[in-house]
Amino acid sequence: MLDPKFKRQLKGLRFTIDSNANASPSGTRVARTGGSSQEFLGFREYVAGDDLRHVDWKAFARLEKLFVKQFESQTDSTIAILLDTSDSMRFGTPSKMDCAREIASALAYVATSQIDRVTIHELKGGECRTVGPSRGDKSHAAVVNQLDSLNASGQNDLNLSVGQFVRSPTRAKVVAVLSDFMDDAVIESISRLKGSRRRVLLFQILSREELEPQIDDNATLVDSESGREVDVLGRDNCVREYQSELYNLQQNLLHEARRIGGEFWVIDASIPLVDTFSRAVSESRIIVRTASLAGRSVKAVSKVA
Repeated sequence: MLDPKFKRQLKGLRFTIDSNANASPSGTRVARTGGSSQEFLGFREYVAGDDLRHVDWKAFARLEKLFVKQFESQTDSTIAILLDTSDSMRFGTPSKMDCAREIASALAYVATSQIDRVTIHELKGGECRTVGPSRGDKSHAAVVNQLDSLNASGQNDLNLSVGQFVRSPTRAKVVAVLSDFMDDAVIESISRLKGSRRRVLLFQILSREELEPQIDDNATLVDSESGREVDVLGRDNCVREYQSELYNLQQNLLHEARRIGGEFWVIDASIPLVDTFSRAVSESRIIVRTASLAGRSVKAVSKVA
């Protein structure tokens, strides 16, 4: 799925997971977390979301305050990739779904190269289905097979799908969502992803036709998921209203991404992936470069400002 030359360029990238974590010689991270068999480090005050199994209840009985036991452990950070596979993602040439697969493949390649665990999650029909976890430098082929098994069809409720993911027992430190975000409750769904030390990447994938619509007078627009039809009366006014609504949506997504400590990108599915990803990496603080990507003109992705 990825060009061999581009894969070599991706080798120089890494996710910034936790600024307090130190890299061990093996590439995994040494983190101070709760545990049962590792070396005991001490206590810290309980914060919402901590595993209650590691609360020191004897200390609570004495002090009436919650403390959590800390242990030193070697931990692999999970990267969760959420793909919207509703019918609207079939739109465009190449399709938004093809673009989403490629971006997901690139993200997974970066993660597996740094010995992180990757999980793929399909968002469809208001549900979140975990396709399968992969870990290690040699597991990228399995991720590609998982992505190839996904097809865009049916409807989706992004708010319900993301909510199901959030309620799952995941400890993902980086969550990437790939979607066109054409959903009524999209901001509410994104706000659910806020979490302690969780980094969020939002990729809005749009076709060239959606970015620069060409609509004839007296046309009929059909929602690919619901089948609802809208008659166009006056092409120019319709295009201006659509572009205004799209701009407002992107501004809201950008604001919400910043609020939860994430990043938001608008992706043109018609532009080659190497350009798209190069631009995102050049401005990202979550995916950082440790070796430079090939320098070339980039027009594929814009970070809405």
